[in-house]
Amino acid sequence: MNEEAAEAREATRSVPETSGRMLEVDVAPVLDLGKVTSNGNHVLRAIKIYNRGEAPMLVQLSSDRPHEINFQLNNDNLPDTESGQSASLGAENDFNQLFNTIGIIHELQIAAQSEQRIVLTYLPARHEWESQEDGLNSKQASIGGQRDPVSLGSSKGGIGPVSGTVNSPISISGTLNFTGRMMAGRSTGEGEIHSCSVRLLAQVCKSVLALQPTEIMLSSCVPGGIYYRDFTLLNLSNIPLYFSMILSPATSQAVANKTLKLSE
Repeated sequence: MNEEAAEAREATRSVPETSGRMLEVDVAPVLDLGKVTSNGNHVLRAIKIYNRGEAPMLVQLSSDRPHEINFQLNNDNLPDTESGQSASLGAENDFNQLFNTIGIIHELQIAAQSEQRIVLTYLPARHEWESQEDGLNSKQASIGGQRDPVSLGSSKGGIGPVSGTVNSPISISGTLNFTGRMMAGRSTGEGEIHSCSVRLLAQVCKSVLALQPTEIMLSSCVPGGIYYRDFTLLNLSNIPLYFSMILSPATSQAVANKTLKLSE
């Protein structure tokens, strides 16, 4: 009888890992971020985690790409709307990059029979493009362009791909791991471990924006005359780019004085 009691106590202390549906995420089994731009900005995605149990659950968050993927409880760049919406800098809103780097979490507690919204941040590694630098330089030299001469920090307009792009998208694959441990509560399964994993997919493309020509000369001008010069923005990426034009102080003053006008 004493041996049976000792075995029961040992079983209680060491609860085997289960594969039930006590822990779920709304993006399982695959989270596809689609096409993302490697321009030093994060891609954001809202995820909901569900605790189906009758007791609180402590959930550990991790991934196999820890230098690129993090988790947050909140991010002012991604309002608390429907889960599954994604956003990235340079898309349709002006985002503050600082919000993507603060408030990083590695675990959270979810009440019984409750859900918790979190934000996944993904920053594509830049080193994956090192092997293509020579090709980018030679292509830009051939058109007389410059690398990233226009800031992508704001989305004032979009341009599509052009022929002769020099960088092909890279397929990225990773794994998001969610491991929950049941805590004290009405449930008799305190200490049970529940796990869930999600495969992360993305097509990462280098951000390459060029300008042609790189200089505009207005010679032999007379007062009162109106002179026109054309220049072209070239998207050398295999993904649509959004950009903003940042003018120098002198150029901004000329625009304000209406001595210089920019139009499509």
